[in-house]
Amino acid sequence: MRSAAKLNQDVHSGGTLLNLRLNEDLVSTKRGQSNLGAMIQTFFSLGAFHVQFNTISTETLRKAQKNPENYKDLLVRVAGYSTQFVNLSRSMQDAIIARTAHENY
Repeated sequence: MRSAAKLNQDVHSGGTLLNLRLNEDLVSTKRGQSNLGAMIQTFFSLGAFHVQFNTISTETLRKAQKNPENYKDLLVRVAGYSTQFVNLSRSMQDAIIARTAHENY
């Protein structure tokens, strides 16, 4: 996050965007949420413009692809807006999974 914050935000129209994937266990407690808040505050204090986090597991996203009727309330962040994962095209769903996956899918 420090490296991303070093980028010159002024030369990019609308700033830059950093996508991060965090294990959902890291933010499931009050302490984890507090730590995330501190990370965000520090990131912006370093001059960064935008960060978005994904804490949904690849497994959950794949289940949503297979059984969309069970995941109608699953929201994902897509380049500046949030939407229901199941309403995205299959290729966009795959792109969301690919950008957040740490393992082979």
